[in-house]
Amino acid sequence: MLPDSPQLKREMLHFVNRFLQTRVRSREGIVGEVATHSIHEGQENSIIRADGKEDITEIVEISGETEIKLQQVINLTLKDVLPIIDKIAEDIASKKSKHFFEVVGKAAEQSGNVVDGRGQPLNAKLFLETLEKMSIEFDEAGKIKNLAVVIPPAARQNAEKLIHELETNRELQKKHKNLIELKREEWRAREAARKLVG
Repeated sequence: MLPDSPQLKREMLHFVNRFLQTRVRSREGIVGEVATHSIHEGQENSIIRADGKEDITEIVEISGETEIKLQQVINLTLKDVLPIIDKIAEDIASKKSKHFFEVVGKAAEQSGNVVDGRGQPLNAKLFLETLEKMSIEFDEAGKIKNLAVVIPPAARQNAEKLIHELETNRELQKKHKNLIELKREEWRAREAARKLVG
């Protein structure tokens, strides 16, 4: 029997955890691009909105698990472990994404930022109406920054039609251009107010 090595076990566990975190991030899609921070204790997180309202979000545990029979452990190699870690990463990423969109959806509903299409397929009118409700950020050159549109796979065909419509319909192009200019002016006003206060 090999001697026990607590230090080696800690290093291996650290490596596996870091590898798992990396694999989870690579499977999160757009959710993986959202800035995060660690909260080391407590059961909830609060955000103070621009209007002074406090939103409290419960902290949920998201985990993944697998089962390895004792007989399999003896002959387990790194090559065997990697697909197991990938399966766990896929499970965790899926749960994190689902939770993320639930929390964002709830916040959007509470703030009145939801556009109800009343069963209509995604179209240019609904898209522009959605942009109207959003607070859009711009970079110093005036270009849109950090804006992403997340569309479920089932709506992909409608999204392609929407893009084509926005690219070919002059009236929609004008509405879109005017809306973006309005959002740019709103952003400039927010930045000027923030700089005056700060």
